[in-house]
Amino acid sequence: MESIINFYYYINNISSSINAFICAMNFIVLIVSRQVSEVYRRVAYILALSYAVIPLRYLYGVYLNSNWFIILLNSVFCIVMIIYRGNLAMPVSKVRKL
Repeated sequence: MESIINFYYYINNISSSINAFICAMNFIVLIVSRQVSEVYRRVAYILALSYAVIPLRYLYGVYLNSNWFIILLNSVFCIVMIIYRGNLAMPVSKVRKL
C-alpha cells in the first residue's frame, strides 16, 4: 500500500515539475514580447504575473500537485505564444475572423 502512495506522489511531483517549467516559459515569452496595443499589453502583464506565481510556489514547496489537463492547456498556450512571438493580438484576431 505504501508503494502505491509513493508512486502516486512521484507521478504528481513530475506533473508539478513539468507544469512549473511550462509556466516559467509562458512567463518569459509574455514578458519579453512586444504587444500591439495598450489593452493587450495589460492583459499580457496580468497573464505573465499569473504564470509567474506557479514556478515560485513550486520553488518554495507550496505547489505540490498538478492536473495533466492543466499541463496540456499551458503547453498549448506556450506553443501558441511561441508561434506568434508573444503577441496576444494575433491569435485573438484569427479567432474573431472565424
